[in-house]
Parts: sequence; structure tokens; C-alpha cells
Amino acid sequence: MTLLSRMKASHMRNLPPLLCFLLLLMAGVASPAAPARVIVLSSNDAPAYDQCAEGFKASLQGRKITLDIQQVQLAGDREQAAKAARQLAADKPALVLTLGKMATEAVLEYAPGVPVVAGMLLDNRQLRAPGVTGVPLDHPPEVELQWLLRLMPDVKQVGVLFDPARDADRVQRLQAAAKPLGLTLAAEPVTAAADLPGALDRLSRYAQVILGIPNPELFSPLTARPILLFSFRNRIPLVGVTTPWAKAGAIYALDWDYGDMGAQLGELAERILKGAAPAALEPPYPRQVRYAINLKTAGHMRVDIPQAWRQQAA
Repeated sequence: MTLLSRMKASHMRNLPPLLCFLLLLMAGVASPAAPARVIVLSSNDAPAYDQCAEGFKASLQGRKITLDIQQVQLAGDREQAAKAARQLAADKPALVLTLGKMATEAVLEYAPGVPVVAGMLLDNRQLRAPGVTGVPLDHPPEVELQWLLRLMPDVKQVGVLFDPARDADRVQRLQAAAKPLGLTLAAEPVTAAADLPGALDRLSRYAQVILGIPNPELFSPLTARPILLFSFRNRIPLVGVTTPWAKAGAIYALDWDYGDMGAQLGELAERILKGAAPAALEPPYPRQVRYAINLKTAGHMRVDIPQAWRQQAA
């Protein structure tokens, strides 16, 4: 140690402790900032949820933000979801990633004010809540219809079942996207379960295909059987909302790259952690499109899906 260094050290020892601390701060020798705490709240442990969570965490690794990321698995338990959300309200983490409807609803109800990035949602209305942004399980209407024409190029008449109170804007956007593609799109309203048979009967008079839309009440486990039975009996293919619908009998369904969706959620989270307000971040559509084809259904419907698209399908 040089003489000058020894003189400085001796001088510091003679100063009051508080003054020493303030001098250290002024010299830029402050304690490192604590890592920002991020909680991943997952509604269940389905593979798609896990892939999304892993994509989210991988996206944030190596960023110039010190993070403490913890994952909480709710396993479909609503009581556990409420308990976890109440704990979030008390702990006030920097951000919460909610995966699925149950986790998102619990945080919105029991931990208002905590910034939320939400994923794995078919009900996009939750993304319009204060303090929330995210990536929906959805595709732009133009993309849906472009894929319809790739996989079923002979289709001209498209039918849609919809809830006027919830889906009117989507139907308008579908109709606007259909016109330049040479498609005619007609929509039948369904406001209650009793309306479904009549709406399907009317579609049978002109629709060559029924396009499912992401309405989890209208296209649910309860409605799957009557809709799919109608489709098979009338040989009118149904485009499913998700891959499970294709497995159940829909001719095909568009899907998502869940790891890349998690990366998109991570990009939104980074912007919030750097100071952006969630409400200021418009929820983007997923970047990647995947799809599944049910070839058995295609054979029953006498639909010849082009070979090139068959080879790339799940």
C-alpha cells in the first residue's frame, strides 16, 4: 500500500460511520441491486404449459437484468391458485407470468396491482384488464383464412358459429379478410345451448366448411360432441380451435410453437421490468404457426389435402 493510500485509509477510519457510507455511495461503491423477483404461475403441468414456461425463462437469461425467477405449479387446483395469488399480493414481486385461465383469474382477483404478463389464454378478454398484457392463443383472421385455402383450396363458402355479445368484432374482421381471398363467410349466432342445433342446420344449407373460433364457451367439451357429430353426418368439415379438436375429429387445427410463445412473453416481461406499463404494450399475436391434420377425417369428408402440406403437419 502506498503512503497516500495509508493516509486515506487512516482518514476514513476517523470519520463517523454514516459519513463513510455516504462517501462510498458518492464514489460509486454501492451494494449491488437485489435481483428482481419474477413468479411463473402455471395453471397445470401440461406439456404446452411447460414449453411456454421454459421459453419464457430462456428468453430472459443473459439479459441485462438480474432476476430471481420462481415457478409455482397449481396443478389445476383453484384453492391453491387463490392462496398463491394472495401471497403474491403480500410479497409484491416485480412481475408475474400467468399461464392459463385459472392462474390469470386468480391474480386479477386477489393480487390487483401486480404487473401481469399472461399466456395460454383462449379468452382474450383477460388481456384487456388493467395491468395486464400477454400473448393470446389466437391467430389473425387473415392467417386463419390463408391456411384454410392452403389446406382446402376448393372451398368457397365458409360458415362460422359465434356469440354476438362476444365475437361480433371477430366475425367482422373475418368477413373483411374473406372478401379479397374470394371467400364468402356467413355467421350464425349462438347465444345459448338451445340455439346450437338450429344454427348448425342453417349452416348445412350453404357452408362447405365450419371455421371454429377461440370462444371457450361456444367451443367447449360440452359442445364438442354435437358439433363433431353434425360435421360427420353432413360431411361438412370442421376446422378445430386447437390440436385436441383435430384429434377428436376436426379436419385440421392451427396450433402454436409454445416455446417461441414463451420467448415472446419474455420479451414483454423485459420491457415491463425496464419501466414500461403493461397496459401500454399491445398483446401481439403468436409469431409461429403450426398445424395438425386428421387424415382419417379428410378421407371421410372426401377432402384431398395437398401432399406438400400433409408432409409438414403434425
